Amino acid sequence: MKKQWRDLVPLDHAYHVSVALDERRMPIAEHGHDFAEIAWTREGSGVHRINGVRTQMKKGDLVFIRPQDRHALSANGNQPFRLENVAFPKATLERLRERYFANKSDWFWHSEAQPCTLQLNESQLTALNKGVEALRHAPRNALYLDCFLLPLFRLLGAGREEVDRASLPDWLAHAMRQFEGAEKLRAGVHGFYRVAGRCPGHVARCMRQHLRQTPSTWVNSRRIEYAARLLESTDLPVTEIAWECGLDNLSYFHRLFKKTFATSPLQYRKKRPAVM
Repeated sequence: MKKQWRDLVPLDHAYHVSVALDERRMPIAEHGHDFAEIAWTREGSGVHRINGVRTQMKKGDLVFIRPQDRHALSANGNQPFRLENVAFPKATLERLRERYFANKSDWFWHSEAQPCTLQLNESQLTALNKGVEALRHAPRNALYLDCFLLPLFRLLGAGREEVDRASLPDWLAHAMRQFEGAEKLRAGVHGFYRVAGRCPGHVARCMRQHLRQTPSTWVNSRRIEYAARLLESTDLPVTEIAWECGLDNLSYFHRLFKKTFATSPLQYRKKRPAVM
């Protein structure tokens, strides 16, 4: 069975919010659809079969169900299983990606066989449940859908970093906050070691443990973010921007920038013209 968006909701509706599914409504037979869904377990646990793979969903598990996915749901016996679901057309994904997430390869744009699944912490789950309650009673137009989705993406994008940073040693968190501006960026990874006040090996071990990044990768990502801000807000030549960021090798700068933004620095600037 394949569900069609046009058959499920009125034509002028931008989204659909389910009532909380529970074990009394299980099982839900395997099906496909031509729309996207966000589903998360609000309470209890159950079985989610996605693209032929059986997985357990427990409280706080969130899955981004893509239009190409097939899935089915069932409860674990008589155990509670309460699931929330927000569905919306495929065109919404295309609009969001073009406007906000051109370089994203996770969430709905995850290309692996299984869709992207996240485990929410308590504060994230509380915020999401509060958001869906507001959405449930709102007009079914794109404005209210965006007011739900964009804070959700922001919560998840920042949430992973915040969870990681919450466990950082104080000295490392302080060093990361202090490592801003052209002077620091030009000093590169050795400058970061100096700001951290720890030996390179110790800094590297801590960053791999807490951020799953090497110091060099983290410093270069700060450099490219700074370069993007300069491209948007100044008319400095690209060569000068690369130098300001501490990347004297122009070809290396171009490779890093294109890897991050999927375009060249000049094309990035052209896509973001000056306001005045």
